[in-house]
Amino acid sequence: MKNLLIVFVALLVISCQQNNDFVTETGVEVSCVVKGNGSPALKDSIVLVALKIVTGDGEILTETEPDKPLGIAFDPEMEAGHLQEVLTKLEVGDSVTFSTTVYNLFVETYKTQIPAEMDSAGLVVINMKFSEMMSKESYQEYINQMRAKMQEDNALMMEAKAVSDIEEIDAYLVSNSITAQSTESGLFYEITQEGTGVYPEAGDEVTVKYAGRLLSGEPFDSGEFSFPVGTGRVIQGWDEGIPLIREGGKGVLYIPSILGYGSRQSGPVIKPFSILVFDVEVLKVEKK
Repeated sequence: MKNLLIVFVALLVISCQQNNDFVTETGVEVSCVVKGNGSPALKDSIVLVALKIVTGDGEILTETEPDKPLGIAFDPEMEAGHLQEVLTKLEVGDSVTFSTTVYNLFVETYKTQIPAEMDSAGLVVINMKFSEMMSKESYQEYINQMRAKMQEDNALMMEAKAVSDIEEIDAYLVSNSITAQSTESGLFYEITQEGTGVYPEAGDEVTVKYAGRLLSGEPFDSGEFSFPVGTGRVIQGWDEGIPLIREGGKGVLYIPSILGYGSRQSGPVIKPFSILVFDVEVLKVEKK
């Protein structure tokens, strides 16, 4: 038993000696979560860091995505608050946690005003991992690769969503006994009142009365609007759908998200990848 106690004490001493916590020159107490084995940050390099910043109330202010660390142009002589000060002490692979004030984070680091609802003396906890270090040239190549991958992933997602949107619109039309026509792009349209005037063509100025809703029936906008057809001033579903209705005519456009706002949100009602429905009346067509 005595020998076991001696071994335990010896292990405890070794553990304490390997503690990598530290205190910065200005007194920031930094706890080391994981000790890396890489190099310290070099001047004029780009350091990639994973960040999670949480208020004392548990509100997450910042959290980078797992595969999208934040790139920071590193200059050890730059004064940028406690976050920069701690970063100068880290090596690639290090993960640390420390506290700073709201004032230091926003005013000293972000160089911006403190949000009105936050107390400047309040504390925030910063969890930071120094993931990688790159030259400016390597970082630019990295960014280009990330953008290409995002575009590829988004294209695949939009392709899949286009198919599912068409299936969803088709099911809606069947369940509501609506007879509508469709175009090659996936737009569905129903003519509810035949007009007697001309069809709008690319470049024509049209005035349209409309009411927009989601497929669920939730309304999001209505009014009267004038625009030149086929010039990209409106969503693709309108540029393609309005020319299918004669002047004086009415119709309903069922627009898949790929012809609407896609992955973007528009206002509080239209979420990313929303199918849009528009009741439209073509009031006037001014030929180009």
